[in-house]
Amino acid sequence: MNLRVVERDDLDFLAESINDIDFNSEFLPIAQTPKANALRNFESPSQVAIVCERQRFIIEKKDGTRIGTIAHWLSQPEGFSEIGYEVVRLERGRAKGRRQLN
Repeated sequence: MNLRVVERDDLDFLAESINDIDFNSEFLPIAQTPKANALRNFESPSQVAIVCERQRFIIEKKDGTRIGTIAHWLSQPEGFSEIGYEVVRLERGRAKGRRQLN
């Protein structure tokens, strides 16, 4: 398993993942987001992202297959930290997201 910072080449995967009802948590609202929005957010993070110091990572198998994401938010000036992860359905239940957090 590999964990790396999101790059421009990952935007197709991110756009597909965001719009995949099986990828996102059942607790998140359903929303369809165009790829253009993913590109815009990548190039110009929103004010919330700037205030919150957000970093997103890609979880990959050794062969380079993208299987999920991990996001880290650090809220300023309070200093609260939050980490969340999502893994494609076929890879769930194998502790791959949790393992990357260790």
